[in-house]
Amino acid sequence: MDNTAYLCEEGAILDGGGTTDYAFYGDADNVTIDGCEIRNYDNPAQHGAINAGRDAGASADGWAITNNEIHHNWGAGIYISGLDYYIAGNNIHHQHQLGVAIDSGGGIFENNEIAWNNYQVDYNWGW
Repeated sequence: MDNTAYLCEEGAILDGGGTTDYAFYGDADNVTIDGCEIRNYDNPAQHGAINAGRDAGASADGWAITNNEIHHNWGAGIYISGLDYYIAGNNIHHQHQLGVAIDSGGGIFENNEIAWNNYQVDYNWGW
């Protein structure tokens, strides 16, 4: 849904339990996700636990993904295809494939810590 904010209280955890594909998925515009711990989602390769605008021809513009801890997800932590995104202040670590996948231009990406992704060598690093 356009113009939606998901503001997590301190200690809030979104846990996919290793069986759910996505914490957030869609092509809505102006979505904010702030202050959440997002972990254990079974998202496919080249998709994110936060998966904005992934469908063919889709775009998710104006997403703000801030101050989250995103870890131990199967594909990527974040996938975004859209304009005017703002991704800042996140700790993105221990995804099985990628920390972040961006398939667009025209956004701001700053002050994120990205570490220890593809840590179990589940995916060929050259892929």
